[in-house]
Amino acid sequence: MELGKKIYRTLSAAALGIAVTLCLTQGVLAQGDPIPPYEYVITGSDDQFTAVRFGMFTVAANQPMQLVIDAVKADAAGNPCTITFGGDEAETIDIDYDYISFDNGQGETNWGIITIKGKISSKSTTVINLYENVSVNSRAEITNAANSGGSTPQNYGILHGSTGTLTISGGTVSSPFGIAVVNYGSGPINIYNAAILTESGIAISNKSAAQIIISGATVSATTGRAIQNDSTGVIIIMGNALVTSANIGLNTGTISISGGTATVIHSGSTVENTANSANSRAIHTSSTGAVNIGGKVLARQGYAVYKTGTGAVNLTDNGVAFAYGTGVSDVIYGTYVQTQNEFSMIIAWNQAAGNTGYTRWSNNDLFMETLNINSPLPVPLPTVMWNEPNRIAYSYNSNTGFIEIEGVTVESGSAVQPSVRAGSTNPAQFVKVFGNTLQLRFPERGSLAVYALNGARVRAFDLDQGAQTLRLNDLPRGTYMIRSISGAWKQSVRMVVR
Repeated sequence: MELGKKIYRTLSAAALGIAVTLCLTQGVLAQGDPIPPYEYVITGSDDQFTAVRFGMFTVAANQPMQLVIDAVKADAAGNPCTITFGGDEAETIDIDYDYISFDNGQGETNWGIITIKGKISSKSTTVINLYENVSVNSRAEITNAANSGGSTPQNYGILHGSTGTLTISGGTVSSPFGIAVVNYGSGPINIYNAAILTESGIAISNKSAAQIIISGATVSATTGRAIQNDSTGVIIIMGNALVTSANIGLNTGTISISGGTATVIHSGSTVENTANSANSRAIHTSSTGAVNIGGKVLARQGYAVYKTGTGAVNLTDNGVAFAYGTGVSDVIYGTYVQTQNEFSMIIAWNQAAGNTGYTRWSNNDLFMETLNINSPLPVPLPTVMWNEPNRIAYSYNSNTGFIEIEGVTVESGSAVQPSVRAGSTNPAQFVKVFGNTLQLRFPERGSLAVYALNGARVRAFDLDQGAQTLRLNDLPRGTYMIRSISGAWKQSVRMVVR
């Protein structure tokens, strides 16, 4: 084997097959010994780059970057391969005003799945282009350092124009004044545990029908847009992802949607606009596609959601829309649909000028349980002021980070006074609605009543402490209010019987 390694180091890529055959026939390699992995390290500068496979032999030396990439493609011969830019962790490969294209031409051996590592930067229109059916998994730090942006930024970190899959499973992709990731291809994009960054540009721009999944990742724009969706592709934000910006504009938001079949924000994920302006929007949609909110959508001021299109805004179970600060006029501008199970649903509070408390602003807010103010916290720390029917203040709990409110319900413009335990956390949600069934977990012995919308009480139950199930299949179809009391705790939810 040692002799075999020495032979590998002395041969070109074209002679590798001959070398392996020679080593086998001479007994240096045993039949079945592994061929060196398709792992390549690219080093160099000033348009003179070298690629070495597995630290053993050179596939290209002192060539422009694209020729080196083409030599790696020929050597990998359709096998999955890994390309690392830079010989050590500190080195960044700068290709100046050049770019890299991964593509499959007619009559050529296609790329296998490509994994990219290391660090690479360029000041070209694009750092990395993907075409045809190429699939790439990037764990690299990719930077477009071009200092040009404007209202229509054109400098890309990654341009995805492929029918294959672009996966970004680590590292960063950034274009401070351009677009970090732009999608023109029909292949999906999956972003996991990575950071997609811009300053005044766009972090992710979608211009195709392909699906984009953002899971456990950070998508951030300083004064630009975090996500711009101009086509019919579905964007799914999940897995504790954070999408944030501080941009200000009448027709833009942290997420700006002019196309799109749907934008889905799952529980645990957050979309936040941190700008201190009444013109800020966490989500701005002029689309016919729906926006489904199951996570948090927050605006420091301005609007959590600003809707001018015909697409629905659906607040699903555990979805939160919240805005705070002087000048908030509506948390959600436009028509929206609430879930049938209003646990931790929608929060609509405004801080009037000269008032450090927050007051309910919209009569459309049906239920809320607890509210976590994300940092940075407003100064002074907020209190929530509920003005109907009695003036009750609920203070911010610095230990838990929550303003604790229970059972707040709005019915025909008037509120039901909630029961509150100041400075303590809310128990587990002790009434949950699943279709025509109630799942109960009473912290203490209590009671539950079912009311029709005309105020008539149609069912009443005395209930013991603990878990139990109530099935209300015998009720006529319609909407009912469920009001429960367990010791000092009160909770109100809505149920639709079908």
